[in-house]
Amino acid sequence: MPIPSTSHKRKTQQTDPAELQEKIRSRAHEIYEQRNRTEGHDLEDWLQAEAELTGTKTQQPLDQWVAYDGWHCTQE
Repeated sequence: MPIPSTSHKRKTQQTDPAELQEKIRSRAHEIYEQRNRTEGHDLEDWLQAEAELTGTKTQQPLDQWVAYDGWHCTQE
């Protein structure tokens, strides 16, 4: 009699998008609180919370734009 094969793959847990967004919002607020409510880091806090909860990392936006003229990169 053949032995049934068992999969060792981990099942991905399906999360309701609204529920995930609420969890990210809540975690981002915790990060904000840990930062002593310092303003101006809302996007960083959101991206950190999202990365922690989903296991994915979103590239953070540049603080300053860099102009490229074909030969040189300059700060604007």
